Amino acid sequence: MQDWASTYHERTSGPYSGAWGYCYYGIAANEQLDVVAAEHHFRKAMRLAVKSGGRHSHAARLASALLGELLYERGDLATAERLLNESRELGYDVCVDFMLAPCVVGAHIMALRGDRDGAANRLDEGAEAAESRSLPRFRARIDNERVMLGLPLEPGRAAEFAERRHPVDGLDEITAQLEDATAITLLLGRRSAETTAAACTWAGEWVHRIEGRGRHRALLQANRLLVGCLAAAGRNDEAKQVLASIAAQCAERDMIRYLLDGGPYVMSTLRGLRDDQLHGLWRPEWTTVPTAFLEALSATTGPTLI
Repeated sequence: MQDWASTYHERTSGPYSGAWGYCYYGIAANEQLDVVAAEHHFRKAMRLAVKSGGRHSHAARLASALLGELLYERGDLATAERLLNESRELGYDVCVDFMLAPCVVGAHIMALRGDRDGAANRLDEGAEAAESRSLPRFRARIDNERVMLGLPLEPGRAAEFAERRHPVDGLDEITAQLEDATAITLLLGRRSAETTAAACTWAGEWVHRIEGRGRHRALLQANRLLVGCLAAAGRNDEAKQVLASIAAQCAERDMIRYLLDGGPYVMSTLRGLRDDQLHGLWRPEWTTVPTAFLEALSATTGPTLI
């Protein structure tokens, strides 16, 4: 994907096209979890856009949307919120990649601030735009956020385990992963042994599908969901082993919000990991996680949905 973005960037010229190219190169890096490179390219796009057209130019708002989500994952809610609010002026007549964060991450921050009605309204507005423009990836991300926030989902929107589909291409796989994650989260909410077992199987299928294919962020997402499923099933040692692996990745990249937003089962498993670390019970097969990172997660006093 980075090679594709590089080729695209080399073929563009001018300040607007240049900013656009840097945005997509950053998107590619972010999907590979190279968040340092992603931030570099998003900020470069922002500087180029501001220099040529001002802070409120269309190109600057494109970069703001992407940089805002990245900074949110690092826990800088204030800056992220400002950037995402600025990028809201883009509306829904841009590529999906630039709609996602202003709508979905923006709504999530609103919910964290206690404005659940505002969050629901923003997601409803996005869902209407997704339907009217036939944007399944956008709609899938919105539906997933609704479920994560405990908001009702439109009847018939959730996928069924017995009828799970097989993606036909890369973009469809992104959409399918989101749709299935939504359905898996709903299964966990039923709190029965049967549905929890189905959720574990389904989540595990996604991990196996993505492993070894170089889709690092997608695999991180799949593993975070699997942690929640394993913990819900009482398979705590397995959950801790998977969580230690992804917590180490997040620690290396300072992605503190990514785990805080993983849901109640992820949070309870995090607390268990921290206790094991404190009491010398860390198992040798678990990936090492910096003590300071687990302490920061445990000591977070900012807004949370848990």
